[in-house]
Amino acid sequence: MKAPARVYLGPRVSVPCSSLVEASTICRAYIVEEGIGSSRWRGGAVVDADGAHVGRISYNGRAWSPDDRPDRTVDEALGWRSPVDRAGLQ
Repeated sequence: MKAPARVYLGPRVSVPCSSLVEASTICRAYIVEEGIGSSRWRGGAVVDADGAHVGRISYNGRAWSPDDRPDRTVDEALGWRSPVDRAGLQ
């Protein structure tokens, strides 16, 4: 997978990013600053320098791989824990 280069905050708004962790931080800041509710969140696509999809950021800031699997390295960097992890069931 190539390195992330841009994260889309909406259909026509994108900003540079260097990692999925940074993309998550950018998305959450944008959501809070703009007062966007979950039903209005349409951004989060992350692309590389060639425009290829390399991930997505959901409303809650969680990073997902192109095949819709949670990105565990980003989860750890951001302190994200699934309900299963929090319950100690793994």
